[in-house]
Amino acid sequence: MKIVNQNHVTRAEIEQAFCGGLETVELRRLVSHLIHCPSCRRLDRPGLTWLAATLDAPFGAGEPPPEALDPSTDAAYDQALDRALSAAKRQIPVRLEEKEWQQRLVAAEQGRSTFRLDGPEGIWAGDENLGAPSGAVVEALLTLSHEMRYRDPEGMRDFALSAVFVVKRMGKREQDQGRYTQPQIVDLQVRALGELANAYRLTDDFEEADSLLAGAFPYLAEAGSGDAMIEIRLLDILASLRTDQRQLGEALDLLDEVHERYLEMGETHLAGRALISRGIASAYADLHREAASLLQRGLALIDPERDPKLATHGQYYFLSSLVLCDKFQEARQTLLTSGLGQAFASDTLNLLKLKWLEGKIYAGLRKHQQAEERLSEAKAGMLSLGRGYEAAMVSLELIAVYLRQRKADAAETQAEEALEAFRHLKVGYEAFKAVLYLREACRIKVASAAMVETVLRFLQKLERDPAVLFVPGLG
Repeated sequence: MKIVNQNHVTRAEIEQAFCGGLETVELRRLVSHLIHCPSCRRLDRPGLTWLAATLDAPFGAGEPPPEALDPSTDAAYDQALDRALSAAKRQIPVRLEEKEWQQRLVAAEQGRSTFRLDGPEGIWAGDENLGAPSGAVVEALLTLSHEMRYRDPEGMRDFALSAVFVVKRMGKREQDQGRYTQPQIVDLQVRALGELANAYRLTDDFEEADSLLAGAFPYLAEAGSGDAMIEIRLLDILASLRTDQRQLGEALDLLDEVHERYLEMGETHLAGRALISRGIASAYADLHREAASLLQRGLALIDPERDPKLATHGQYYFLSSLVLCDKFQEARQTLLTSGLGQAFASDTLNLLKLKWLEGKIYAGLRKHQQAEERLSEAKAGMLSLGRGYEAAMVSLELIAVYLRQRKADAAETQAEEALEAFRHLKVGYEAFKAVLYLREACRIKVASAAMVETVLRFLQKLERDPAVLFVPGLG
């Protein structure tokens, strides 16, 4: 593998180095860059924190770090570089050992039906796991936490909590002695706190997420390695939190910064992820055309093999934005080539959401029969999962389809069902008032598809802004 980025090292380059995949001349070039670039040495990519600590530390009794050596002569520079290269090579087996432990622990946990972390000092039970260095345990827990972010936010939180528990005890076990520097431990603590904050965000505990992030930023700056990538990740999580809190102006500003900084670091995939997040935030802000553009650009930058779920969900949000822009023909073509049906095959809820979206596409194309079929299937599926609110929202979509086909009685029936569902769910007064207004219009046969769209837009806006009032006749 050739190192082509001469400005900064990349994640792929570091992974190759610590898998022993770089020849000596290429590893020499990488180490040479790190000697001259303290900012790169502060980045937390796999293995780089360990290598950076080695490059910043003496190479023997009384020997200075490479940047303190006099580089004024070729001989002095070569001596510094050779020592740094030797130190880097010594780190490879250490990092490989940690990676092997991490993979072993992840595989063992994935084979269990339920999560447990009940060994001494928080390490997984079982004699075969007692020798695992704490850094590998923390990395395994963070990996498992990350894997659960789309399907089980509470499980994600439990893994992140366990990572925080383990990292607080790093260095106290025999196998940790002399293995980690204090800044490395702090960096892992901050990463674990950040991922725990993200999990709290996904379980709607915004106050706890805010509190954890507020503590993580200064801790990283005061006691950590100054790792720029960890700081950017914290900003990324904070942006997602502000999006969920509907503080959209701050969220969009943060995501702009995250995107630009990832690009500066040569992290194209992560820059693409930031664009996808910004597209989602733009959609919440009713900037649907901008959202579609951002999502399309983000999807073009990410590596689907590196994060298949990000690619899948990014594609879904892009498809949804096309629908909200009334680009139904493009949405239909995108759906046909997206592979989303197959991607969601084992995910019942997301498959139903996709069917719901497909129904809206057919409705936009005025293919009423197909729209009615898809929406009816989506509604029945939501009810079977106990998702009453979503089922009621699909009912509203069906009302518009029936009205376009002049099926006034069917539209009235759906309106009655939607109103009863909203009453049972005890939604807020403004939401109930909007659906009651629509039900009355259906009852006296003056409702229109445009009226349904007005109510739907209001309910979607109400989800983002609970203070908004429903005024009949206003879109």
